[in-house]
Amino acid sequence: MTRLPSGNYKLNVRSSTDGGYSYQYINRPLTINILPIWYQTWWFRMIVLITGMALIWYLIQLRTKRLLYAQRVEIEKQIAIDTERSRIARDMHDDLGSGLSAINLLSNFLKNEKLDENSYKQIEKIASSSTELNQKLREIVWSMNPGHDYIQNLADFIRRYITDLKDIYRQKKFSFTVQEGLPDINIPKMIQKEIFLCVKEAVHNAIKHSGSNVVFVTMSVKENILVLKISDHGSGFNVELAKRSGGNGIMNITERMSSINGSVIFYQNNGCTVELMYPLPS
Repeated sequence: MTRLPSGNYKLNVRSSTDGGYSYQYINRPLTINILPIWYQTWWFRMIVLITGMALIWYLIQLRTKRLLYAQRVEIEKQIAIDTERSRIARDMHDDLGSGLSAINLLSNFLKNEKLDENSYKQIEKIASSSTELNQKLREIVWSMNPGHDYIQNLADFIRRYITDLKDIYRQKKFSFTVQEGLPDINIPKMIQKEIFLCVKEAVHNAIKHSGSNVVFVTMSVKENILVLKISDHGSGFNVELAKRSGGNGIMNITERMSSINGSVIFYQNNGCTVELMYPLPS
């Protein structure tokens, strides 16, 4: 027999001698010890086990280091981007903002001077354009400036926008109401920008097309959904007809809200109401 497994074996041996006419038998057991092959020994298996565990630990540590390095690089890159955005926003605010403000102040000052009708209209256009550009610049600076990504910051910016409208359209009444105790939830700045542009579009449409002297804006959170309503007391319009005719205002608002997984409803209620809804992160 070959290839016996390792272990201790006992072999019984029987021998006999010829003592004349009879045989004498002698039984003697023979002990045989077969040693295991080297790769079957316990110490080899222990070495393999320890080596395997060490290799697994090394691979885990290597992957963890790579992930941490990639994360650190991404954080450093984001910090560099935020720093550059802050610098650009600051420079735009300090340089362009101050220049536009000076143009606006000078044009408003000239409006109070004795001017012929044509000159007065030109100065009025300069004042209106500089005010509009100042507002657009403020929006750009606000959207570029990192941080301040909370609901309350969006509410503060909308409030400032409504306040500016009061100075521009003095013959109209504007109201902005915010729910007390807004939740301290982070909303990415780019999403805030899309929501604000929808509010701006809806307010602009109310001013331009509704014929209403009042525009109301409300902001609240209901069942973890941010809700903004823009209402007027104007003549209203046929929403379905406006959609079929390709109204840019309705289309722009619908597409912007859809791009951020939000929604919008247009309905008539003593005028027109635009209701913007954005689901907040839980």
